[in-house]
Amino acid sequence: MLGASPIAPTQPVISRLNTPLSWECVHIIPGISWKIALSPKEDILASVAGRVIHLFSSTTGQLLRTLSGHSERVNSVAISSDGQMLASGSDDKTIKLWSIATGKEIYSLSHFNSVKSVAFTPNGDGLAAGDNSGNIKIWRSQLVVQ
Repeated sequence: MLGASPIAPTQPVISRLNTPLSWECVHIIPGISWKIALSPKEDILASVAGRVIHLFSSTTGQLLRTLSGHSERVNSVAISSDGQMLASGSDDKTIKLWSIATGKEIYSLSHFNSVKSVAFTPNGDGLAAGDNSGNIKIWRSQLVVQ
């Protein structure tokens, strides 16, 4: 995963039923996980590797930073609509919120069970998390005005 670089595709993507014919593969970044998230500007690609998350440039494949802090496997990642925050859900029963710009953990939320999926609301002030028992928690950001 370290030092991965994009490989130019050698053939067009074959369209399947109900796939728009205009889709074309523009980059292949080898050696990363299938647990991924792409930023809204399509410049950052988050990829899970066990208990850590790697942030790559989606245009160059260069590793930008590594986020670590979960004590067990990370199952899901999501990037907020403004591209500033990443959420990760883990078997350690937490959801961690990270600053994409700094790679620092912003907040950790406790869940009942292993977190299997996370998703931000379109405006970024909410987060949904699903666990291995079929429960979903909906989280809302609470603005503190001083």
